[in-house]
Amino acid sequence: MRRVRIKPSKATSAIGMVVGSVFVGIGLFVVIPIFGPFGMVWTLVAAAIAIFHGVNVFSDRGIATTEIDVDDLSSIAQQSKAELSFDERLRKLEELRRDGLITESEYTDKRREVMGSEW
Repeated sequence: MRRVRIKPSKATSAIGMVVGSVFVGIGLFVVIPIFGPFGMVWTLVAAAIAIFHGVNVFSDRGIATTEIDVDDLSSIAQQSKAELSFDERLRKLEELRRDGLITESEYTDKRREVMGSEW
């Protein structure tokens, strides 16, 4: 088993950063003058949101919002043919790739391994 970190996409983070920045502006020029201490909390929360998303936009690593456990990929190839048919193994592998749980290179390597085991 391995732990996989999942973070928002660059597009989602860019939108979050822009919206957070707009809310910081609203906080500085509208909410703080009208509501005082509440406006300061509003502005700090908006700034935290903008910074969080900014880190995800400008960093390759970013900040994960979720972590999941994924079974080791070798278990797919090791399962007996009686357990999973050739077609089922390929479909399972494609599902892992489509869900973003494995990289394209991992998919290609394992697909080659599964294809080789059938011939």
